[in-house]
Amino acid sequence: MASLNSFPSPETLVKGMTGFDCTDQWDVVVSYSLDKLNNILSTLWANDEELSATKSFEIVVKGFEPKDDYNVAWEIDTRPPTLKFNADKTATLEIPLAGTWQAHRGETYKVKHTLPDGYKLFITTSLMGVKVRGGEMQKGSQVVRLIIS
Repeated sequence: MASLNSFPSPETLVKGMTGFDCTDQWDVVVSYSLDKLNNILSTLWANDEELSATKSFEIVVKGFEPKDDYNVAWEIDTRPPTLKFNADKTATLEIPLAGTWQAHRGETYKVKHTLPDGYKLFITTSLMGVKVRGGEMQKGSQVVRLIIS
């Protein structure tokens, strides 16, 4: 394994990875500022009307007898997500939730409840290898643009 002082140049890294389906047992370091990624996610979230809109839906809660069934009306707002990378080679998108829910049977409604602070939706996915066909350095930076199959 290479020492911390002997990483290949970005050009050498891209050339060495070209054509492989994955890292071919390399230790690959991807250098992103997690703060910058999360700022981008926050901006994208705020500027996407569909993502930032309140989601309204109903579920049916089945009782012991059909006459005991009732509905719960939900109104959920999603807040800007944050991304984190995990030690088990996964990434998790964490989305804070806010909103209300109200049980009802027909037109008879119970008290509307507010979702308590701290509720979150977690979406975790595996990080996978990708096949790199080529790449290039962006002028004036250390950013490598990879061409991915």
